[in-house]
Amino acid sequence: MKHRYSLIYVAILAIAVAGVAAQTKPVASPPLLQQQGTARQLIVDGRPFLVLGAELNNSSASSLGYMRPLWPRLVATHLNTVLATASWN
Repeated sequence: MKHRYSLIYVAILAIAVAGVAAQTKPVASPPLLQQQGTARQLIVDGRPFLVLGAELNNSSASSLGYMRPLWPRLVATHLNTVLATASWN
């Protein structure tokens, strides 16, 4: 009888593990620089990544109040990268 319950528990555990495994996505590879002829190319998720970026002024990211009017302008330019400073005391 004890053996039978052990098999049931193992079967339930196997079904649970299979369900979790089916829901997880494969781990994406980390970004890398790949040599392409005489240039290097940034590869993200297995595809070339073109950085459409902007750099904020030194103190722009210092407060949410200062950034509030900048967000709509950044969104309107369709950027995919924003460089901001982070400082601490």
